[in-house]
Amino acid sequence: MKNLTHLAFVAVLIFSCKGKPSESNNIRPADSTSKKTVSKIQIDDESLYSKSFLNNLRSLNYSEPIRLVKDQIIVGGDTATFPNDLVINKEYYFKANNDTIIYQLNLTRINLTDVKFQYLSKLKDSLLFTETGMATLNSGFFLASEAPDDEKTGEGYGANDYTNVKKSDLSLIKIGLGRDDAGLLRALIVPNGNNQSIAFPSITLRAR
Repeated sequence: MKNLTHLAFVAVLIFSCKGKPSESNNIRPADSTSKKTVSKIQIDDESLYSKSFLNNLRSLNYSEPIRLVKDQIIVGGDTATFPNDLVINKEYYFKANNDTIIYQLNLTRINLTDVKFQYLSKLKDSLLFTETGMATLNSGFFLASEAPDDEKTGEGYGANDYTNVKKSDLSLIKIGLGRDDAGLLRALIVPNGNNQSIAFPSITLRAR
């Protein structure tokens, strides 16, 4: 009888130990897949940037951690400032012309990453092309700037690409960094590769 009681006690003890989950099972092991899905981008205030810019930035899969703080982007240990030659909510009128055609680009920077634009080209009183829309800053602007040529000086100048949100013949707007020797801002309209229209010449437009 004593032995039976002892065996029953051991059986109950074993059963209770099996039924009780161990504390180690409550700790979720590190998962390499979950780590990959964790964004390396920290954004203090998403309202300062367009969703398009942020989505493109995330898709870069840049190796260094990125943090957006107001008008600065911190990549690893380096800091870059968002383009600020255009004052937010101020409209700029860029113009250029060749012998007969006038080109005009009206730009308004609406936040740290986007510009609202109206572009037109005309021959005397005849409108050749016109488009209004939005363009978004290249999400990799902090890596390097483009260097279009200034046909007046024959020299290249730094510029940032703004991609037209709408798919059309007008593909990019390049906005120059800083001002030229005359104190003027510069911009260049770039068509997509399917259009060779005279409405998109490789000519620098300027604004005060």
